[in-house]
Amino acid sequence: MNDTASLLNGLAAAAGADGLITDPARTAPMLRDHRALYRGHALAVPKADVTAGVAMTYTTTGATADHTHNVTISASAFAMLASNTTVMTVSTTTNNHTHNVTVSCA
Repeated sequence: MNDTASLLNGLAAAAGADGLITDPARTAPMLRDHRALYRGHALAVPKADVTAGVAMTYTTTGATADHTHNVTISASAFAMLASNTTVMTVSTTTNNHTHNVTVSCA
């Protein structure tokens, strides 16, 4: 099993049947702004990464899965997340655009 499948299986087991949504048809409405002008990307960060507190880079896939962005969360941002503080960062540029990314612990 690859790392992504292992991660998704672990998250699904921890979150329960309705706690992790991976079906693009179900996530698409959540990744669209209230005006339906922009589509976003979903990012799941494992709690173990927050606890480790070491800078990590994640890849996000668009709602239509036609491109990806990288999002780096710094060690200091993980420290903030560990204390239940929301952090914001910006993704890498792909297709001439970036995304503002808000990360919080659930």
